[in-house]
Amino acid sequence: NKMNQQTLKIIIFIFLSVFSGCEKNPISFNADSPTGKKIKLEINLKPGEVKSLNFEMETNSTIKANGQKVEMKVNVFSEMSLEVLEVSEIGVHLVKAKYEKLAMNIDGPMKMKFDSSDAFDLDSPMGKIMGSIIGKSFTIKLSRKGKNLGFKVDPSMNPLIKQQIEKSMENFTLGTSFPEFAIDNGDTWQSEFAQKLDGLEITSLSENTLLKQKGDIAVIGISSDLKGAAKGSSRGQISIDINSGWMDSGKFTSEFIVEKGEQEIETKMFYYV
Repeated sequence: NKMNQQTLKIIIFIFLSVFSGCEKNPISFNADSPTGKKIKLEINLKPGEVKSLNFEMETNSTIKANGQKVEMKVNVFSEMSLEVLEVSEIGVHLVKAKYEKLAMNIDGPMKMKFDSSDAFDLDSPMGKIMGSIIGKSFTIKLSRKGKNLGFKVDPSMNPLIKQQIEKSMENFTLGTSFPEFAIDNGDTWQSEFAQKLDGLEITSLSENTLLKQKGDIAVIGISSDLKGAAKGSSRGQISIDINSGWMDSGKFTSEFIVEKGEQEIETKMFYYV
């Protein structure tokens, strides 16, 4: 039915908007006092290095359409491997990304369970779509400041998913992008991402703050406003390895409303990396 189709598109959309996401406790944005030693955050990996990125997400949504109101919960777990293929002289990293594992549980008017490590699940209608991601790769170019400079998707992927991934990967990011200048605790910078899918366009404007440095880890607080088809906000914290510029962990909480035609979806999202 049409509502389910639309809802499924929006679920995939939320799921693929990888880093706009979540944490259960309010996040403190109190920065430590400056150390007096500024750091430059940059992605700095070597060809052949392989990183993994695991994320867990839970969303609670209220969908209002045609005078009806339904509740829906979606839990997603994904495991991705990222291999650095090459690094250019100006620090552009060509990274090959691959979904190793994907599990999803939807509870609401539509009930659906999928786990890519279960062969039985891979034969289900949902499995045939979602399972087509597993083992397929796409390459992403990331600037040394973490900006996405373009990507390519494996052509043999299920066309529905391929299209969604292409749209969402336009903004693949490791939580945020880094500033051109050196920073100390308390320093701030802005970043912006735009996302389009199925006529929905969402812009996320973020203020980033370096909160603290402990050993080789820099902790960044991110406060975002969502505008466009989704209106709301997101707050989160990510830990970055200062030497490699790679994300060590992250946690976010988001609340937003998506309106499309007669349909309104209000979502609360928690997110861990």
